[in-house]
Amino acid sequence: SARFGCKMIHISCGHVFDGQKAIPQPYFEDDPLNPTSVYGGSKLESETAIRGNSPNYIIIRSAWLYDVRGKNFLKTMLSGILEAGPGGISFPNDHFGSPTWCYRLALQIKELLVQGGRGTYHATSEGYCSRFEMAEYLVSRLGIGVPVSPCRMKDMKGPKRPANGLLENRLAKKQGRNVMVGWKEDMDRFLDEFGEIFLREATGP
Repeated sequence: SARFGCKMIHISCGHVFDGQKAIPQPYFEDDPLNPTSVYGGSKLESETAIRGNSPNYIIIRSAWLYDVRGKNFLKTMLSGILEAGPGGISFPNDHFGSPTWCYRLALQIKELLVQGGRGTYHATSEGYCSRFEMAEYLVSRLGIGVPVSPCRMKDMKGPKRPANGLLENRLAKKQGRNVMVGWKEDMDRFLDEFGEIFLREATGP
């Protein structure tokens, strides 16, 4: 970025932390970094490389991103619910985060650019929920007749994830640059505007 006189923008995530803080304590931008997975380690390596090679950068850590198009956190959840059918499906009630609309994240990035932000920022929706609570809210809003039930993270297949994925947007708030709103407020708006399209996208071709 120094060579071309531009600002480097990098999207990272909360997997750079170990997730061991007790809920509802969030992680702040300057908390110790301690990834517990290969994925988290790769994110930390990327952050380190940017800080060491670019004097003008913004690193943004976000989480549980969703939008209409492309593979994302919420769409994967919805696809699983629809595939489960009447038999129902379980989601962990001990894995916490903040569902974040990509549109809102884009607004936050724009705000930081316009206002000359620099450094490492957290940018997630305000508030938090478990994956089970998120699934429960999703089926209720979309009127899907599929039962969802709680389980434990240890009962789920897949890579290990930090149990506490809460990120506090402390730096953006301190600088008066935080544009993030409550996760339910954004999800309601998203589903009101794009719910039908989102359902079609989640069911595949």
